[in-house]
Amino acid sequence: FPSENKLSLIVPETSTKYSMRTPSTYDRILELCEHFTTLIPGNVALFFPSYYVRDEICKGFSSQKHLLWEKQGMSKEEKERFLADFKAKKDEGAILLGVTGANFAEGVDFPGDILNGVVIIGIPLARPNLKTKQTIAYYEGKFGKGWDYGYTFPAINKCLQSSGRCIRSETDVGAVIYLDERFAWQRYYNCFPREGLIVSKSYEKFLTEFF
Repeated sequence: FPSENKLSLIVPETSTKYSMRTPSTYDRILELCEHFTTLIPGNVALFFPSYYVRDEICKGFSSQKHLLWEKQGMSKEEKERFLADFKAKKDEGAILLGVTGANFAEGVDFPGDILNGVVIIGIPLARPNLKTKQTIAYYEGKFGKGWDYGYTFPAINKCLQSSGRCIRSETDVGAVIYLDERFAWQRYYNCFPREGLIVSKSYEKFLTEFF
């Protein structure tokens, strides 16, 4: 795959970590997302860790591009209409406001110039409920890697699945941005393919040069 066809960028700013979910943090995330979507031409997909977090951050979203909001519990027909609408707006530009691990983050193809950029906002870590704790305990007992197999890897896998919507063939061109300071932490950073991966807050420079 031609390395010049893809920009992979970790922007270590802000976080959707529970303790940092404040109005000021949400405002900063919104500001960054709005800026990303102006720097990336055409269609862009934004994937958030949950519908609640997306709705809290994006309720004041301002853009000249069309905003398309993924809904929970969409029927097959609704998904097809949604995708058709998104694909039809590629010349004007549309923004898919979705959720990591949900309807449009996995198993959907956006070939060619239908999708030029993906932004993954935050890490979709499982809730620390009984099921999660038992899963961690099981993998800890079996492999000695409970937190990796039961908590960290599943979340990062969802992020990588979301990023894969952008590049579907060796001729596709696109940018993938991971927005959360935790992506640069060693525990999470070690999960990423390193080829061409950049960690920088100078996203405007890299996006402008790439497109």
